[in-house]
Amino acid sequence: MSLILASTSPRRIDILNEFHIDFIAVSPKCDELPPKKGANVRDWLSKTALEKAESVLGQESKDDTILAADTIVVLPCVGKYLFDGELVELLCKPKDDKDARKMLRSLSGKKHYVLTGVAIIKKGVKKTFISKTVVTFKELSSIDIKGYVVTGEPLDKAGAYAIQEGGAKFVSGIDGDIYNVIGLPIYDILPYIMSLV
Repeated sequence: MSLILASTSPRRIDILNEFHIDFIAVSPKCDELPPKKGANVRDWLSKTALEKAESVLGQESKDDTILAADTIVVLPCVGKYLFDGELVELLCKPKDDKDARKMLRSLSGKKHYVLTGVAIIKKGVKKTFISKTVVTFKELSSIDIKGYVVTGEPLDKAGAYAIQEGGAKFVSGIDGDIYNVIGLPIYDILPYIMSLV
C-alpha cells in the first residue's frame, strides 16, 4: 500500500518530498471545468479535487491511498461566485500576460483567500475538505507588476503569483498555512496519511 499523488505539480511534489513522504505522482485524467456563475466555490473545489482523485483509481493498487488537490485564489468583492456567504471573484491561472497583469492589479493592496480543495480516497472511503489561507498584498506599482510578469513566473500560478518564488516580495501578511499557498496544505493532510509515512 502506498500514497498516490494525483498531480504532477512540481510544487506539490516538492512539499511531499520536504516532509519525507513516500509517494508516486500520477497525472490525473479529468477536465477542470470552471464553475457556473453563482456557484458555491467550496462545493466546486471539493468536486474538482475528488474528480482528480477518482480519475487515477486503480492505476496502481486498489489498496493505495489517493491524494488530490486543486488550488485557487479568491478575491472578496462583488463577484459572480459564493464562498461562505461572501460574493467573490475567482483568480485561477492567467490565460496570458495581459490576464496576469489584470489579476495582480486586482490583488494590489488587498486581502485575498488562497483555497485548496483536497480529496483523499483511503480504503474506499472518500474525504474532501477545503483549506483556507488569508494573504495580504502590498500596494503594487505598474512597474512592479510589469517587471514580475515579464519573468513568465505568473503564467501557471493561481492568482498569477508564486509565494515561494518572486511573488513573495508582494506579500505584506499571511494568516494560515504557507504550504497551502504554495499548493498543498500539508498540515491539514498529514493526519489522514500518517499511517503511510
